[in-house]
Amino acid sequence: MPDIDPVDVQEPLTKTESLISEVEKELTKMKSDKSPGSDLVHPKVLKMCRQVMAMPLTKIFKKSMEEGKVPTSWKDANVTPIFKKGSRKNQVTIDQSKRSTTLQLLRVLYQWIEMIDNSDCFDVMYMNFSKAFDTVPLQRLIRKLAVYGINDKLLKWIEDFLSNRRQRVSSDLDKLLMWADKWQLQFNASKRKVIHYGRRNKHFGYNMNPGDPADKMEVTTEEKDLGVTFSRDLKFSTHVAKAANKGNQVIGAIRHLFSYMDKDMLTQLYKALVRGHLEYGNSLWNPINKGDQDQLEKSTA
Repeated sequence: MPDIDPVDVQEPLTKTESLISEVEKELTKMKSDKSPGSDLVHPKVLKMCRQVMAMPLTKIFKKSMEEGKVPTSWKDANVTPIFKKGSRKNQVTIDQSKRSTTLQLLRVLYQWIEMIDNSDCFDVMYMNFSKAFDTVPLQRLIRKLAVYGINDKLLKWIEDFLSNRRQRVSSDLDKLLMWADKWQLQFNASKRKVIHYGRRNKHFGYNMNPGDPADKMEVTTEEKDLGVTFSRDLKFSTHVAKAANKGNQVIGAIRHLFSYMDKDMLTQLYKALVRGHLEYGNSLWNPINKGDQDQLEKSTA
């Protein structure tokens, strides 16, 4: 590691303070026309419920800073390549504009079910790009920040924030590989998975690197796609179980954070924080069996 020249720092920055008023102010600035992040909470909901949300979010920020740990979901990002130059015929289509994620999944699911009804076999591949943060010498950056007076809990928080970040883009394998090679992007080796669909599927292996026969995609029986967990049998019991569990966790957190809630406040919190987890993509996985339905009803009780 190269030497870094010392810097005369008068007042080291060791922590930051999160105030409820500041958090509420930032929520007010949120743009309602933007898409939700990986947590699936729409910015419009956060903005409308800012007076209710400011206090619990402030507590989360303070706890995160005190422990020097950043929630994993804060490190997730959905990435869509944007056409800039060259021929549009050569670009990789990752998603369709003016379409919701649920509508996109419905279209895909319809095609999959139709293929299975026709006794066809097919494979679905999921891959994550290694992002820019993976190529940055993190320890050198952290050391330089320390030289410039950022220390203790704040430095630990920044290091955790920059570590293990994730971005995901999915598309046709051949086109995606050519596109990635053109733009010199690498795939995260631990995030490359394939699901084999169809009773007569021959379970072909997919090699990501012609120069390394052992560099194959991992075979899995389930994977989350745009927020919905798909299983090899195209049943959604796993997704429903995860959604119900997440809903119960949020309900538990609400009860823990608020010592008093009237009916209107509880309803507003439920709609803003719980309902989205239970209902997201329900046009995909409804109708469901009684066992799955019972799990969801427990989260709404």
